[in-house]
Amino acid sequence: MECARQKWTVEILLHHLRADDYHHIGALPNNFEKTLSPMALATRAVHAFRDEYLLDLINLDNVDAAKDEDIDERVLSKALVTDVEKTIQALGGDDFCFMGREKRLIYSNEEFFIDLLFFHRGLQALVAVELKMGKFRPSYLGQLEFYLSALDELVRKPNENPSIGLLLCEKMNKGVVEFAVRDKSKPLGIATYQTLHDIPKQYQTLTPVIEGVRRVLAENAAAERK
Repeated sequence: MECARQKWTVEILLHHLRADDYHHIGALPNNFEKTLSPMALATRAVHAFRDEYLLDLINLDNVDAAKDEDIDERVLSKALVTDVEKTIQALGGDDFCFMGREKRLIYSNEEFFIDLLFFHRGLQALVAVELKMGKFRPSYLGQLEFYLSALDELVRKPNENPSIGLLLCEKMNKGVVEFAVRDKSKPLGIATYQTLHDIPKQYQTLTPVIEGVRRVLAENAAAERK
């Protein structure tokens, strides 16, 4: 149904199968029910994000986690905007509109930079995405909350909903994350990311069908060119 609604290509469908999105949509730890109103908006926000993302356009072999984390996170953000169309599909589709990498904010004569900034059309809200190497740390949420406060004051338009923060890290303990986020005053969601893995076993039987569709589309395109 989602494939037909969003008019996915075969490549996009394959990506969503590899990401196993069906089991990750609406599962991320968050505090949306407490921080977004009305409840319908909070419910839409829960289903707009996932608890895990497949960012298979990133090659972590080129990133040395032993070096300065800020440098490595800039490498990650740069990789994601190299092909921003694929990044948008990985995040969830056309509802995400890219607004900038290392988005510069100036508050009280100091500069701050958000890793990635999007606008979500369905939620009518800015979405600040912060990338972190390694495991989730509760201290990351304070930084993201500050960015959301600055966005709400400096960037958000009067007709838009409160800005939302999405923290992406390599690993997390969901119990710790849920405890860390529950008393925060800004809408926050925390997810992990994978750089590459195979199509889940339950979808492997679809591979011949998908390849058949790919072949038919290629044959039709070749016939139209003649």
